[in-house]
Amino acid sequence: MNEHELSLIDKNLNEMSPQDSSRIMLGLSNAKRLIDVTSIIPGARDEYISDKKSFLEKYGIELSVEDADFLICPANPKEKLQIISDPKRISEMPESFFRYRQFYGNKLAFRDKMINELCVPDNEKLKKWRLRQKRRCDGELGGLNESFVHTVVTYELASGCSVGCPFCGLDAGPLKELFRYTPENSKLFGDVIRVCHKVVGDAAGNGMMYFATEPLDNPDYEKFEKDFYNEFHIVPQITTAVFDRDIERTRYFVNELSKGMGFIHRFTIRSLEMARSVFENFSAPELLMVELLPQFPEAPSFAPYVKAGRETENEHEPIADTDPGTICCVDGFCINFPEKKFKLISPVRACERFPKGIYESEWIGFSDGDDFEEKLKAYIEEKLEIEIPQDNPLKLYDYMDISEYKNAPAIVSKYGEAIPLKEPYMVRIAELLKEGKYTRKEIAGMVMKENITAPENAYWYLNRLWDNGCIIETIFL
Repeated sequence: MNEHELSLIDKNLNEMSPQDSSRIMLGLSNAKRLIDVTSIIPGARDEYISDKKSFLEKYGIELSVEDADFLICPANPKEKLQIISDPKRISEMPESFFRYRQFYGNKLAFRDKMINELCVPDNEKLKKWRLRQKRRCDGELGGLNESFVHTVVTYELASGCSVGCPFCGLDAGPLKELFRYTPENSKLFGDVIRVCHKVVGDAAGNGMMYFATEPLDNPDYEKFEKDFYNEFHIVPQITTAVFDRDIERTRYFVNELSKGMGFIHRFTIRSLEMARSVFENFSAPELLMVELLPQFPEAPSFAPYVKAGRETENEHEPIADTDPGTICCVDGFCINFPEKKFKLISPVRACERFPKGIYESEWIGFSDGDDFEEKLKAYIEEKLEIEIPQDNPLKLYDYMDISEYKNAPAIVSKYGEAIPLKEPYMVRIAELLKEGKYTRKEIAGMVMKENITAPENAYWYLNRLWDNGCIIETIFL
């Protein structure tokens, strides 16, 4: 970077001249495009190396060869790592590379803000329940739980999905019904999202308008999206497997992001043909806020399908410990508009009981906005398990054990999470929970009888383990 470019690194775009902000955004979007192309198109990196200028021109990547080399194939990878690691050598980075790293870091920071602030409901009971599920997932899903936002409401504008991806982690059924934008339906939709806003808070606006559905199946999605935006002042994120079904329609949604109306969209890339199509039909700036998810094995960055939903049908390939066993990122309510019903859902590791990698309550029907409000409030008040069970035997989750962690005893999940047991009474309580035979009162009495600690300490620690998602709750028994 030159002196002028260096002078801008701590400034926001709105503090720069239009020329500088345009140059930075163009360089950033083209850096992302280069990384996307070489991560998704088989053989793209070799193609670049064989004829760099022709490659950049072919894929519409407006970067110099020098900048592109630094991004994907530096002459000296070790030297590149040293430059990245040393703040004093920041001037040796191309501006496009620096801005891409900054962009990616900001995306991760915003994801964390979604998890810890924007998706947190105002309702105290729902807030406690969601937090406990999030902590449970730290132990059950492992480190990949860090990428799950645990949104608290999601809205379905269809029943079923027209696409039928063979790897569908939710095992969505075939498309049966669409919720069209009629006067009656638009009123119901508006009433329900207003109830969600009232009961849940602003977090209800950080949900999606799809779940086990394809959002673009609904021809009236844009009309519902407008009502959603008017209520929450944000465009809900879309994940679509049919971006190429109607390119100009998809472009409409992509361009909303460039206006600052939303955060990201995602395109599921199911084949090499779709991969080529996305780069042929969309420019680098258009794809800046679009995450491209290669779901075909030939892609260089293809990751094995998550073993949930339809992928669990292959009994010869058990779920690996590094696989979260779910693609569900909702800890709260799924509302299906065509059938006027809602249910509570939460991510779990796929197993025989939960083959989709989701806990799902029974569906609850509603007739209109008032009925929905009454039943939603009743469910939160009466059905959500907030406090530790008083009379049932308490048990650690099966994936948790008591073992050494950093030279001290701990409750350790086989998927990576560990909770230190700092006092002898904590170890004893963990041992009793592992047996799974004793109630809260019985555990407190046993540690008192053994002269390990007072009952109040036992009750306090049991409550703490419950809040941390270590003790099995009734819905998972």
